[in-house]
This record gives sequence, structure tokens and C-alpha cells, in this order.
Amino acid sequence: MEIRLLHVDDRDITRAGIRSLLADSVLHLIGSAASAEEAFRFMTDRHPDILLLNIQAASFDGVDFLRKFRRQFPGTKVIVLTSANDPYHICQAAELGVKDYVLENIAAMDLVLLIQNVYYGTGTSSNPAWNQVLKMQADPQFQEQRQKLTHREEQVLRCIVQGKSNKEIAVHLNVSAETVKEHIQHIFRKLGVHARTEAAVWAIRNGMA
Repeated sequence: MEIRLLHVDDRDITRAGIRSLLADSVLHLIGSAASAEEAFRFMTDRHPDILLLNIQAASFDGVDFLRKFRRQFPGTKVIVLTSANDPYHICQAAELGVKDYVLENIAAMDLVLLIQNVYYGTGTSSNPAWNQVLKMQADPQFQEQRQKLTHREEQVLRCIVQGKSNKEIAVHLNVSAETVKEHIQHIFRKLGVHARTEAAVWAIRNGMA
């Protein structure tokens, strides 16, 4: 059976690369959209099986697009193909039912195989960060808050969700990088987590982002 694919990315060079990559594959690229509006037109007219989305697009809000897309086309499977494992986007993608989250450095044949696996509901993701988020998402105890966060810790946690580094958080909050590090250690202990991605997942699931 032919797998019909729509690619959505606001970068011309990336869309051209995907067109070239899939030209001789078993997949059928039915459209390549540079904007959210163009993507919705393709969806309405051509009804693809798989949406391949750059959720970190610069010209439109990828999360907002994905949220609207899931409401209008709940039967279409979504794969995120983007440049980085950004905590905010990877957690939002998991919450919105994305099937896989992969980085653009994936080999061509691996991408084709991944798309086929998503279509048929087989295989597992090769992205450790994505697998970690899905595991936490499925844990009913993960949403429990161990200890109440202070206002400053909540501010730091929101910065973590936004993907800010310790140095960027320090500048944003006008504190030292060492103080930020201490706040993060307190956040991890209170939430019972061990990594920034885990903390970001907790924040999103508890309405803090």
C-alpha cells in the first residue's frame, strides 16, 4: 500500500532535501508546505497518511499548529523532524500524540524505515530523549508533586521548559549561574527527577508551560 506523506517546514533548503531524499523511495510525497495555511490546504485537498513536521519552524508556532491539526485531522499520524531535542517542543509533541520525534541528521534510509514503521504501527524510536519522555508520560505517579516549589524555583523551571541554559537563566533572572545551579538541584530533589527533560515534562503536565 502506498504511504502518502506531507512535509511541513518553512526552510526552502530542507523541503528540497526531503523531496530529493524521497524521490526514489517507496513513499509518496503528496505535498511540501512552507506555512501552516498551506499545510491545512494540502490536508483538506489531498488527505495524506503521515505528516512530517518541523515543530521548531521560525515563521509559525509549531505547537499551536500541531494542536489545531490534531483537532481537525485526528486520524493522521504525525512525525516531528527537527533540528534539536528542545525540552519544550519534545514534551508538547508527546502530549499532543506525535508518533515519533527525530533529528534531521537521521540517515535517509533510516527515515524511510521510520515513516513505514509509524504507518504500520511497528518498531520503536531511535531517539533516547523521546523514549524517555514517553516513558515518563505513561507513569501515573510521575505527576505527583513531592514538595512545593518556591516562586523562584517555578521561574527557573519555566526557563528550563523554554530550553534556556543555566547562563541564560541567570541573565534572565538577574542572578548568578551558581544560584541557578542550586535552584535546579532543589527542583530535581522536590520533583524526584534527575534530568532537565524530566523536569520539563513534569512542568508541562502540571500546567506550568
